[in-house]
Amino acid sequence: ASGKHLHDLVDSVLTIADETGKPETAPQTFNLRVLIDDLLSSSRDGEKDKLKGRNISKTGKDKEAILMVADQDSVRSMLSNLLANAVQHNPPNCKVRISVRQTRNRGISISVIDDGVGIDAEIVRKLGEPFNTTGDAFLAGNRGLGLGLHATKKMIENHGGRIVITTAKDSGTTVR
Repeated sequence: ASGKHLHDLVDSVLTIADETGKPETAPQTFNLRVLIDDLLSSSRDGEKDKLKGRNISKTGKDKEAILMVADQDSVRSMLSNLLANAVQHNPPNCKVRISVRQTRNRGISISVIDDGVGIDAEIVRKLGEPFNTTGDAFLAGNRGLGLGLHATKKMIENHGGRIVITTAKDSGTTVR
């Protein structure tokens, strides 16, 4: 477990180093729904370990393809980090949903929604800052370096997007 934890930390540091400079990306067209299906069913890079045994579902029209032009590995990493955060910062019975939809201006909106404990407003202001390790009871003994959400935010921005977090104490969190 500690070896996997160290691997994840090093991977986050390398991602930030790549994403804060001029990252080399390999944009390609892919179906975002297929990537999400693969992410939820795969054991690639320990993703299944992070999400194993948790109640994660998809919402939306599954049959409708959503084509995206982006670096597929970066998008996979972003989604994996957001889902892992939703799972790790909530009780085991928390429900997590991932929603994707095409916007009116032909953009793509991705949301990770949980019905968990919510996040205090003071903590929300610090989310996405590097080395922010503001913890909670669900992370006891498993706290990272505070780089996962920072790296995810940088990747999203480097792909022309932005991250928005809405939350209410005891009512859950949406990261869009």
